[in-house]
Amino acid sequence: MAQAWDALVLVGRIARTHGHRGAVIVKPETDFPEVRFAPGATVWIERAGVPAEVTIVDAHFHNGRPIVMFEGVDSMNDAELLRGAELRVPEGALQPLPDGAFYHFQLIGCEVTTIGGELLLYRRGCKRFVARRLRARAHHDAFPFHSS
Repeated sequence: MAQAWDALVLVGRIARTHGHRGAVIVKPETDFPEVRFAPGATVWIERAGVPAEVTIVDAHFHNGRPIVMFEGVDSMNDAELLRGAELRVPEGALQPLPDGAFYHFQLIGCEVTTIGGELLLYRRGCKRFVARRLRARAHHDAFPFHSS
């Protein structure tokens, strides 16, 4: 079943090839890389503008980064064509989070306001450095989430 690329959630990016048998090093964009990049797992990759589901046939970790092999990618030349590609999954394939925890993409479009209603920021995108700044401030301030 074809997926709309923009409806899929980013879970990693292919950094470069590894070896000569088609393996690639992935820069994970997930808190669950051991699950997401396990043999048998599937991810979506865009090839020539068309999203395609690919299966991970082998994976191991080196220095905290997954080194994976995809079905049908059997040479360094095949793997080189994937350099820089985004790896995505349907939202329904994400790991469940505890109550009160959110994925970065779920915070896009949220407003952060003071209790008095002063707008601190509006998230058109969610960058990790902003989340870190908010966590640092959270030692002094509370950031409760609620819908309005």
